[in-house]
Amino acid sequence: VKPQENKSNPLIGIGEISWSCDSQFFATKNDNIPNVIWIWQISNLSLYSIAVHNKPVKSFCWSPREMILSILTENNKVYLLSLSDASVCPITTEGSLTLSLSNFIWSSDGKK
Repeated sequence: VKPQENKSNPLIGIGEISWSCDSQFFATKNDNIPNVIWIWQISNLSLYSIAVHNKPVKSFCWSPREMILSILTENNKVYLLSLSDASVCPITTEGSLTLSLSNFIWSSDGKK
């Protein structure tokens, strides 16, 4: 996404970062590419993987106990990525209840 030149201080570059529980990986989000999470490996200082989404990423963070990266996007789904697997958890509501998440964190035990 091209930064808006007519705005002062346009959002460009790395705006968010999250470290894995073992400090061997970190994930970043580039503010002018809001649909992509970049996963970097420290041991060889290289790009390990990228997660490309249809909607912009609202929030992401690593589990404090396991190698699981959770990613919340604007389509109200949480994506859980491990080094070998991935899953999608839709956020659903019942009846007329409307739920819109903008951020989330793991519990300290890493189970929820």
